Amino acid sequence: MTTMSFIKKIKKKGKTYAIEVEGYRDKDGKVKHKYLRYLGTLDENGKVKSSQKAITVDKVFRFGLPAIVSKTIEQLKLKDMIEKYKEDLDTILLMHLCAPSSISKMGHQIENIDPDFIKAELPFNRKRIDATLDFLEEHKEVIEQNVYENLKEKYSNETLFYDITSIALNGYRSTLAKIGYPEFSPQINIGLCIEGKYGFPIFHEIFSGNFPQKKTLFQIAEKLKVFGRTNAVLIFDAGIADVKTIADVEDLGFGVISRMPMHEGLKKIVLENLSSSVKDIVKLSGSKVYVKEIQKEKGKLLICFNEKLKVSIKEHRYDEVIEAIEKKKKGKPIKDGLKKYLLKNGKEWKIDYDKLEEAEKYDGIYVIYCSDTSMPKEKAVKAYFERDRIEKGFQTMKNVLNVKPLRFQLDKKIRAFVMLCHLAYLVATYIEAELKDKELNYSFDKIKELLENVYTVKIHHGDKLLKRTSSMTEEQKKIMDVFGCCHNQG
Repeated sequence: MTTMSFIKKIKKKGKTYAIEVEGYRDKDGKVKHKYLRYLGTLDENGKVKSSQKAITVDKVFRFGLPAIVSKTIEQLKLKDMIEKYKEDLDTILLMHLCAPSSISKMGHQIENIDPDFIKAELPFNRKRIDATLDFLEEHKEVIEQNVYENLKEKYSNETLFYDITSIALNGYRSTLAKIGYPEFSPQINIGLCIEGKYGFPIFHEIFSGNFPQKKTLFQIAEKLKVFGRTNAVLIFDAGIADVKTIADVEDLGFGVISRMPMHEGLKKIVLENLSSSVKDIVKLSGSKVYVKEIQKEKGKLLICFNEKLKVSIKEHRYDEVIEAIEKKKKGKPIKDGLKKYLLKNGKEWKIDYDKLEEAEKYDGIYVIYCSDTSMPKEKAVKAYFERDRIEKGFQTMKNVLNVKPLRFQLDKKIRAFVMLCHLAYLVATYIEAELKDKELNYSFDKIKELLENVYTVKIHHGDKLLKRTSSMTEEQKKIMDVFGCCHNQG
């Protein structure tokens, strides 16, 4: 492994301190710094002045991300909602966002975080962590309701998004773990409802792995009534939508915007009403779609056509079919969905162009249902495509917050851990929203990356113990300033 040492500057009260650090990459490829030795202060010419007093670096702590996460937990008033385990939950949540790891390794990871942000009494043992998570699971509904009341002034009054995702489950003692699509292995399904302005999570529900996704929507709509949300537009995808489900949700008083599954009857309507006229163009972020509006007895259909998407899908399918033929020649298996595009002539495999052209008819086409016939088609289509917020939310929960796969054995532990991830996602979304309001558009993942090398250093200077914060880039300072986090500590 190649390492490189360099000088890191830390400014404090008009002085600039120089410390020699060594850069290296961890197992995930991220750049880390190891502090080697203190060199002294810099003079006006930028040269190091050796100190006459003995100076040693005592400890280096992560400061950047823990500082803004701690401040956000405080702003969300999460501790005010919890009767017991306040400090322990604060610490578990902070660690889950700043250094996600297994519960057994949490105690070790805490040692690397600036102690100013660790509220729990140390050492932090497994028994206290388990007790805190149990409390979290038992009070899920109350916490969700309190968070909603605290944040509802920030929420969109118009739109809500709902979607469901599957999480692989390694535990074999859970009654929730069932084999289902798309994992085809033991899994659970998590249904998540978020508001439409910033993407703040409102609540989640856990379903067994084989529970039909369409049946979850009515339960979600019923629960929204508990939060007093019955006049909003609920936006969801084709995997959840069907005529009966939509009717049930509308009967509860919700508006609906949903992509519809492309059944044979709908395909006929699509081909009869497809438009590529410039008068039907709707501009989206980064693309344009042609939208033809069809008024129905109840609601309306929006036939959407994206030319660029059509070409992309067509070319990708063709490449996959060519690759499938090569695999067949070598006796290798291919995807089930590609078999219909192949013909066997003796020992030779060929493309079934009739089947390929039939599939291409519907490339780049999708149908959106909107229950409000008076809503302009531009607004309805744009609202539907904003649902990528919830897809990004699931991506954050799975990748950034380490929710996949779950290794817990018991239902209670599974529910507790998912609730922890829900709160962590709330904190991450709040951080993104605060920055967005200041025209700083960063994902939480990007924020983690930008603040990775912001540290505090404990320095023994003679008989004094000093604490210094590493120098920051202007970009890092802007992020820290939004949350009122000082750049240096005394």
